[in-house]
Amino acid sequence: MISFRNLNSIQRKVLLKLDCVALAVLARPHLPRPSTTKFILSLTLLPLFNVRTTAADKTGLTDLQKQILQDLSNYNENVQSVDKGISLFRDRLGGKRVLLILDDVDAEVQSNALVGDWLAPGSRVIITSRDKHMLHFARVSSECIHEMSGLQINEGLKLFSWHAFLRESPIPTHEDLAKRIVEACKGHPLSLEVIGAFLYDKHNETDCWTEAVDNITLHADNHKTLYISYSALSEEEKEIFLDIACFFIGEHKKIPIIFWKSLYRRVHTAISNLSLKLLIKIDEKSVFDMHDHLRDMGRTIAEEEKQGTRLWQTAHLSTASNIINFSRIRLNGGNLARLETVNRPGLRFLHLKNLVMDTLPMLPSSLIWLQLEKCSFAIQETFQFSVVGDILQMRIMQVHGGNISFNSDMIGNLSQLQHLDLEECTNLNNLPDIIGNLSQLQHLDLGGCTNLNNLPDTIGNLSQLQHLGLRWCTNVNNLPDTIGNLSQLQHLGLGWCTNVNNLPDTIGNLSQLQQLDLIGCRNLNNFPNTIGNLS
Repeated sequence: MISFRNLNSIQRKVLLKLDCVALAVLARPHLPRPSTTKFILSLTLLPLFNVRTTAADKTGLTDLQKQILQDLSNYNENVQSVDKGISLFRDRLGGKRVLLILDDVDAEVQSNALVGDWLAPGSRVIITSRDKHMLHFARVSSECIHEMSGLQINEGLKLFSWHAFLRESPIPTHEDLAKRIVEACKGHPLSLEVIGAFLYDKHNETDCWTEAVDNITLHADNHKTLYISYSALSEEEKEIFLDIACFFIGEHKKIPIIFWKSLYRRVHTAISNLSLKLLIKIDEKSVFDMHDHLRDMGRTIAEEEKQGTRLWQTAHLSTASNIINFSRIRLNGGNLARLETVNRPGLRFLHLKNLVMDTLPMLPSSLIWLQLEKCSFAIQETFQFSVVGDILQMRIMQVHGGNISFNSDMIGNLSQLQHLDLEECTNLNNLPDIIGNLSQLQHLDLGGCTNLNNLPDTIGNLSQLQHLGLRWCTNVNNLPDTIGNLSQLQHLGLGWCTNVNNLPDTIGNLSQLQQLDLIGCRNLNNFPNTIGNLS
């Protein structure tokens, strides 16, 4: 269905009719995301994808409002409430003509928070939704709603053939089976693509083709059709697919791969197979993506078949029957009272965001990835590694912001740690000398730690370190000479370290260095002669 609203009038009646409406908006759960290539070029294009999923988080709607403000006015502050966001729209965005695309809206409160009288006359809004009734509740007139149909048989056969045979039409021996599959899929583009990719290497296995036809015909539901491809995956591939569906859409693949490598043996092969089968996508920036229907299928599987293994929304806390059995938990806002018993074997991944806690609960030795984002501790003002139990298997630790300082004597015992990210921990004054014991550490980011003093000499012992980020560490004066011992260092970020006035001569020893960020280092007086050794 398509919803166009002309915001010239209070009634927001649609005056614009497009010649590409078939590409614009979802009507049913099986159709692909729209393309707006041919739309009006004079408007500022502002797409907001996956509104339904984003809005499910506690700060989801205000995060979307912040995205609009950032894109249209370079506003970078947090939006405190939906009403505040609407007020900011009116103050900052009045007069802007925008083509606003809201993808996958399922509640009136979402459209009300993002669309309003702040849009200038001539602006247009496209809303995609799976729920036609929601558009009526949002006061969209019937003539502005267009329900899309599936592909015609010839179009569907071409799409399927490109994925199953790498050609425009089926091979002669499989023409009848291909037509039956296209008919059974009812023109659903995603189903045709995924089933085609699933059958691509099975041209000699006629039974697989016949079985696929029977299963698709039996299950008219699109998720059941897509499930055919999922069910053929190995156990490792299934687990990685479910992790991406529940947690890692929009995330760079590098850190999840560290996580998976501690659990599985064939991680890169699994990711490649998932991509070849079109169950996941990896963009040019190595970021995971997934069609929203595949995402929904994966989350349904996680809830029903893999019940009690993954928790990804705070709202699910009230319905979780046995929270201590989860191996992966991500919570954004809410009450942590029920997380006090997570100290048990099996918890591998814990991501807590925007939470106020009395103290950090005891964590088990099985934990591999800990992420605390803008969390505050009401009682315990210091984040102490000593309360985190025997977490010697941890590979990834990310602590961003919040009223956190570190009693870090035990950090050197995390011998398996590969990624340590302490961005914007403004209470962090020093790193302990024992940090030099982290022999496996590859990534250390201290960006925005504005009270951090100079690094310890033992930083030079990190023989595997590839990334050292100190951007906006405005209290750092100089780097230790031992920085030259970091033989694997590829990126050194010193941007806006305004107190740095010299670089050590040993910087010329960084033979693997590919990027040196010195932007904003206004007190840097000169470069050492050895800088010329960097090739």
